[in-house]
Amino acid sequence: MTINAQLKEAIQSGAVKNLTKPIKTDTKDSGPINKLCALISIESEKLAAALVMDPKILQLWLSDYTTVPTKVMFAFLHLGIQYHLNPLNNEIALTMYEDEQWQAMVTVDGLYKLINREPHFGGMTFTESPERKNDIPIWMECTIYRKDRINPLIIREYFDEVKNQLSSWEKMPRRMLRHRTLQQCARAAFGLTGLVTHVPKYREFKPSITANEAGKGGLLPQMKLTRTEQLKGSLAGIGQSDSRSALQSPKTNALNKSLQP
Repeated sequence: MTINAQLKEAIQSGAVKNLTKPIKTDTKDSGPINKLCALISIESEKLAAALVMDPKILQLWLSDYTTVPTKVMFAFLHLGIQYHLNPLNNEIALTMYEDEQWQAMVTVDGLYKLINREPHFGGMTFTESPERKNDIPIWMECTIYRKDRINPLIIREYFDEVKNQLSSWEKMPRRMLRHRTLQQCARAAFGLTGLVTHVPKYREFKPSITANEAGKGGLLPQMKLTRTEQLKGSLAGIGQSDSRSALQSPKTNALNKSLQP
């Protein structure tokens, strides 16, 4: 069963009734907290409409990220709206740097979608260096052909320069090098500026509610902090310990797994 089907089943069964209510703001209070919450609610509805998705499904998915700063969440939703990328299909993701700063990013799947959507895309090839180091090519080139250009664009990336400490670089170094080369070549070939396509070092994040749990139709656990509560806590200088404790888990988030093809 797909994620969309699982979430729809959970919504129809009433398991997520309390989690899918739209954010309500007090018309008498026009403070910054209510304005930010209302803005996130509006942007999430826009993204659901752009993806032809039930807004409740997207709201359920977003309910696992109440600790994400509102500015980052707004950027994430706007990124999905602008490029029509679906977070449920791991085309865009929310991930976190080692210093606990959140980042909205486009995954490899999302990048392939953007490339194949380009009307002038004429194909691409990859070339490995003949030289090897520990049986790994020392560099790799990506060549992208555009139908409206005479010469193709060629970008070369060196393994030692782009490798990081993620386990995926130890398990599948050639694939990771190919993806990093593709990311830089696509940026230059199609002007995909302003897109974060990789995070050098990130912390693992496990949502409190998974798609499998939602699909079982049972009662879902309540979030520790709603977005309004989280914003109030941050403005008052409290709630930091609650946010950190909610993020600590030995398991890997499905979105962070999307960084490892």
